[in-house]
Amino acid sequence: MLLMRNITCMERCDPKQLLHDAGIRVTRKKTAVLDAIIEGGEPLCARELHSRLALTMTIDPVTVYRTLAVLRDAGIVREVDGASGIQYYEMACHHNPEHPHFRCMRCMKIECLPSLRDDEAEALSSAAEGREVREISITLTGLCADCLGKEP
Repeated sequence: MLLMRNITCMERCDPKQLLHDAGIRVTRKKTAVLDAIIEGGEPLCARELHSRLALTMTIDPVTVYRTLAVLRDAGIVREVDGASGIQYYEMACHHNPEHPHFRCMRCMKIECLPSLRDDEAEALSSAAEGREVREISITLTGLCADCLGKEP
């Protein structure tokens, strides 16, 4: 049985401090984007982030996309591949180490799964013998529990 990963510990990250430490100018909108990712508790796409932020502030989609690119390039967030080329974003801090994801084929929701054990990650890395592994990205695809319950 696959369990959704509890990533509430990410709340310990301080968005302003992360921006400052990365040498990125601290602005209200950049801080708001990071806050939304931290509070989201799951990978979010730019459209979802914009929708959440637009409830409390004036922000255009281009600002969200540009901010995500800056955060990704600085290593503060990581991208998770979604369906049809849509990128989702989650924190890339020590509170949220790399882990597999589950993507529902029906509702398109992306869920976090428990991190791989060290021996599992090492076995995957050793399959790439003679190469330098910098990242392991695993996405399982199927139907989430909610969509399974809706099947005819």
